[in-house]
Amino acid sequence: MVDQHAEANAVIKLSQDGSKELLRISGFNVPTFLDIDAANKTLWITDTANNRVVQYSESGEKLYEIKLAGRPYHLVICQKHRGLWVVDSDNGEIIKFSLDSKKELLRVKGFINPHDIIISSYDNSIWVSDEKGQAIARMDHAGKILGRIRRNFLQPKHLAINPNDGSCWITNGDNHYLVKLSFDLKEVLAKLDGFGTTYMVTIGPKDGSVWVSDLEKGEITKISAEGKIIKKVGGFDRCRGFSPVDTDGTFWLGNWGKGEIIKLNTDGEILARIGGFKWPRLVVVEKNQK
Repeated sequence: MVDQHAEANAVIKLSQDGSKELLRISGFNVPTFLDIDAANKTLWITDTANNRVVQYSESGEKLYEIKLAGRPYHLVICQKHRGLWVVDSDNGEIIKFSLDSKKELLRVKGFINPHDIIISSYDNSIWVSDEKGQAIARMDHAGKILGRIRRNFLQPKHLAINPNDGSCWITNGDNHYLVKLSFDLKEVLAKLDGFGTTYMVTIGPKDGSVWVSDLEKGEITKISAEGKIIKKVGGFDRCRGFSPVDTDGTFWLGNWGKGEIIKLNTDGEILARIGGFKWPRLVVVEKNQK
């Protein structure tokens, strides 16, 4: 879990039910995102305002540091190709490193202000949101652009892929839209308005239903795979990052303004609230946990 408040600036490991703190790594300046290398359980963390990406062991020992010219926001690990993809937002680049040798392998230029990067569970392609470029791009693992779409209503922040058909849902911040794009980026399948500030989205792998967090309204909204609003759950304070929906149909939410993380099921029922944090921005669940 990432706690982004200046007094914390920490990555915190909790027990599976969230009730016990197991590890705390501090010393960051705006930690934004993390991913876990399943091969060795090491953590890779973007330390955005310190212009670096840092690797830690499972026990919290610092192992390696990559300094960047600009600010890294999101990163993603590819286990199949043993690659670490990092977004350098300031310089409009996507950089790929080897997880094993730590060497830089390639750079993909041509972005303006990239923010999020994910690997599709549908076909293993790589997707990038270009916020100021008002674009979404899809790449292969050699950095070749397979498709790109630009629209003036896009201000893309975060992405999530439907594993059943490869379509992509995009939050658009202050543009107030939630957008669904086709797998080949040739078609806008849904464009939903009426939100405040859409922040993050997570997708249920069984039915493709979507949950989106709304910073401004303090609520989360469930939407069908086809784009129909199913329900809204309110009472949050600047709710931010979701964890992916787990195999048991549960997920976690960082309730940023209240300093707590919340566990929910896919009916929107709150199963647990755990407080005592500053600004919990993101919750990541280890893939081997149930």
